[in-house]
Amino acid sequence: MIVLKTVDLRNDFKKVSDLVMSGEKVLISRPRNENLVVLSEQEYRKLEESNQNTKYNESLNNYSLQVAETESFYNTHTKTKISDNISDISKNNETKIPLALLKGIFKGQIWMSDDFDEPLEEMEEYM
Repeated sequence: MIVLKTVDLRNDFKKVSDLVMSGEKVLISRPRNENLVVLSEQEYRKLEESNQNTKYNESLNNYSLQVAETESFYNTHTKTKISDNISDISKNNETKIPLALLKGIFKGQIWMSDDFDEPLEEMEEYM
């Protein structure tokens, strides 16, 4: 890395630009330690891509932890009937269960008949 003063950059911008384009990184020294780094667009894009990949990996790790917690909770609370789970949870007021862990816990275990919205035969005389 080459270190230059702001004056050097102003006076020899073409030369500094050529250095940067050849792959060299240039640090511009400024007062109060407010330094700048000059790098090529290609190098900048690599840094941005790396930064985005890091953020993506962090979000995947967070998602994996949430899935693991949900699976753990689900496995703990589904060894008995669903109705027993609900009554156990509601009886024990001290149990605080994060809502995020409850999402989808009964998926595939509750169904509704296709004719759910149809009028009941017993109610026809009232309609």
